[in-house]
Amino acid sequence: MLKIVYIGARGGHSKEINEATRGDKRFVCCGVAAGDADEDIKVYYGYIVKDHPEAKLYEDYLEMLDIEKPNVAVVSPKFGDTAKVCIECAKRGIHIMTEKPVATTRDDLTILKETVKENNVHLMAMHFLHYTGPYYEAICAVRQGKIGEVRMVNAQKSYKLYQRDDFYKKRESYGGTIPWVGVHALDWIYAIINKPCVKVSACQSTVGNNGHGDLETTCLCQYIFEEEVMASLQIDYLRPDFASTHSDDRLRIVGTKGVLEVREGKLHCITESVDTVTIPETKKDLVLEFLEEVLGGTKGELRPEDIFAVTELALAAQEAADNGGIVCF
Repeated sequence: MLKIVYIGARGGHSKEINEATRGDKRFVCCGVAAGDADEDIKVYYGYIVKDHPEAKLYEDYLEMLDIEKPNVAVVSPKFGDTAKVCIECAKRGIHIMTEKPVATTRDDLTILKETVKENNVHLMAMHFLHYTGPYYEAICAVRQGKIGEVRMVNAQKSYKLYQRDDFYKKRESYGGTIPWVGVHALDWIYAIINKPCVKVSACQSTVGNNGHGDLETTCLCQYIFEEEVMASLQIDYLRPDFASTHSDDRLRIVGTKGVLEVREGKLHCITESVDTVTIPETKKDLVLEFLEEVLGGTKGELRPEDIFAVTELALAAQEAADNGGIVCF
């Protein structure tokens, strides 16, 4: 049996861990604590305690870690504090399922990587879109060589802004739109291109953010990988409230023998011999894959080193956008 604790619920994705493990007696939640002093965690605790009446509510997450000695921590504080909390968990040998991005500065990312390695901790970020049907099928199609050699990837993430919590308004606590929103698309790009990145340039703007302070509403990133493979990523928070869905995510992969496109939940494949449209189902669960590995089962496909590499791509683009220049790897 694995003992699980929850630290914060800022990102909104922590519920997926409880939903994936609901009713499975191999997993028990023993504690819930806020991820920072400003967070009211009582509502989230009320949600958790319905499935885990034995779970205790703590004021201090460090106290919870030291008393409960859990096997797994689900981490979701203010995004700027994520690395700090994960490092404290890793120091104690606690495995980590964390909100993304795993760090909002490159220095914090370096320390987190070292601490995870030194303590033999399995870390996974909530890159839930990696296994989402059409995107994962596109990744698999590339690996199977269906469109030949990949030469270019274009990705889009478009969200509704709504009214966000105050911590989104400050770069220190938010971390930036490229790492928070863009990391999902960079996960696809990294898995598809599978080559070292050479350089990245980026730009961003806060215009139209409806009083959200530092929050960037539009971002544009361009990556160059080895062998002159190119990738672009466009991000915005300007999707109209009237739209039927919260997000408009798209992916286009250009190969030497065909093109793959994901839009509106469908995978379009055009090659020299086929032109098809499919709606692939999601066949893998990132949460269960992570927990099965912690239990001693088969290693999952998505590795901690993949999470760190994708985060590095995001933070490099954020740095390029902040400084108006080019970041070389």
